[in-house]
Amino acid sequence: MYLDEMGRPLYDAPRESWTKAASLTAALLGLAAALAVGAAAFWGVRAYLESEREQRRGLAYQTLTSKIEALRQNRDIFTLHRLLEHKNPKVQKLIEGKLQDYEDELLKLEKAQEQLKEAVEAQGIKRERWARQAAGTARTVWVLLLGVILAAASVQGKKKLWWLMALVLAAAGLASFLGGVFLWF
Repeated sequence: MYLDEMGRPLYDAPRESWTKAASLTAALLGLAAALAVGAAAFWGVRAYLESEREQRRGLAYQTLTSKIEALRQNRDIFTLHRLLEHKNPKVQKLIEGKLQDYEDELLKLEKAQEQLKEAVEAQGIKRERWARQAAGTARTVWVLLLGVILAAASVQGKKKLWWLMALVLAAAGLASFLGGVFLWF
């Protein structure tokens, strides 16, 4: 290669037209991979936070279940007292009042328990959806990074087939991202 007075080459080797596109492909796939990492982290954090809420509600459900069982045992004890204290009408009236209070409280707590159970199940469904979205987007990151590597290597090694494979991986990455977001697979 000959240089002119300024040190610039007199002759540049012709560049193939696809190399600019391959370089652009590598840059765009890198950007898409970075965005996919952000999306995966977003859905992963949402899934984690929803899991924490689900655990707290599950603990509240268990606490409520224990309270209901304790009320049932107390009700059973008062029922036994009612059977044993049949002579004194004042005691019978007190026991009947307590039993009615226990029944009212049990109805209220069982209704709350059912609502809490439904809420825990709904949160489990949301958590599962966000976890699947995070996993699908993480899969997309790997596909896009392979595309970046192939596109960059195609420019360096002057292999057009590698660039075309990178384009196929870009399409696969797009399909994987959409599949992860909309839970197609």
